[in-house]
Amino acid sequence: MIPKSSNFGAKDYRFFNKIAILPSPDEIHTQAKAQHLAGVLPPLMCDHRLCYSKDSGLFVKRGTDMRISQGQCLHGIGQLLKDEFHVPEGCGWRQDSKIMLILTEYLQVPTLEQLWDMLETEDRVSVSYELWTICNNLCQLE
Repeated sequence: MIPKSSNFGAKDYRFFNKIAILPSPDEIHTQAKAQHLAGVLPPLMCDHRLCYSKDSGLFVKRGTDMRISQGQCLHGIGQLLKDEFHVPEGCGWRQDSKIMLILTEYLQVPTLEQLWDMLETEDRVSVSYELWTICNNLCQLE
């Protein structure tokens, strides 16, 4: 079941073995501003709307144009695919006045785009089939 609350933290995720509680919205805003001003984030992530903490393994997307439904989708995808594929865990979301915060597990791994040219043809076919399976499963979400 997908939670409908405006503030949600999934305590059953393995992520909570790393930290006891999710950071407050004020802590997230402060960290995002500091990272943006310091230019800490890689170029594609260098947006004041994003921040992450390597220490806690937490990635946060924030903004006034975001909706709870985005966090709910991540949560649903994670629940649907958790036994088949490693997907970042959608840890939760927070509503802070007009700003929505979506908190997920930060995975520091190469992207498929970065690895694609290094893959053998057989591996590319296998990955394509896995992606097809993911898309097929997503079509079954209600």
